[in-house]
Order: sequence, then structure tokens, then C-alpha cells
Amino acid sequence: MANQKHMHPMSGDRVETNAVYKSQYGYEIELRAGETFPMDPQLGSVEYEMAALSYPEGPDDVHGDRTAAAQAHVPVSAANEEKAERKQVQALQHRLHRGNR
Repeated sequence: MANQKHMHPMSGDRVETNAVYKSQYGYEIELRAGETFPMDPQLGSVEYEMAALSYPEGPDDVHGDRTAAAQAHVPVSAANEEKAERKQVQALQHRLHRGNR
């Protein structure tokens, strides 16, 4: 332990990497670069450790949706509706986080 020079981030520190972080008490949260590590409501300042990397969502590919729909024998209009619904969910999440993502 004495040779370990790396310190885990604490509440209030800025997030450097998009990832899922786990507190020392088992609480997991997905954070994006630029956000700050939250404080625990009951324990106050806690230490976080990276549990898993977050991978960015792929770009909206209209042709990919059409190809996937054709392979699954789903009408293209249904694929377009699913894409529109996905955009609505992303917009609601954006508003829920007040633009801080």
C-alpha cells in the first residue's frame, strides 16, 4: 500500500473520462467528462473508482436503420419511428440534466 501513488477521485473533483464510477459504498453512477463527482447525501464526501468505460453512442445512420429494418423484415417507417422516439428520449434526458451531460 505504501508504494501506491495513485489517488482515486473524491466528491467535488472533475470527471476526466466518460465512465461508470463506483463509490466505496457500492453506489454506481455514469458520469461524463467535465462533470463533477457528486457527494453522497448521507455520508458527504466519498471516494470513487472507475468501474467500466462508457462508450459513445454511434452516429444516427439513416441507411443503417433502413438496412437493419430490411434484414429484420420490418417496414422502414417503423425504423424511422423508433429513431424519432430515441431522439425524444435523448432530448428529455438532456432537459432532465438541464443541459449538463
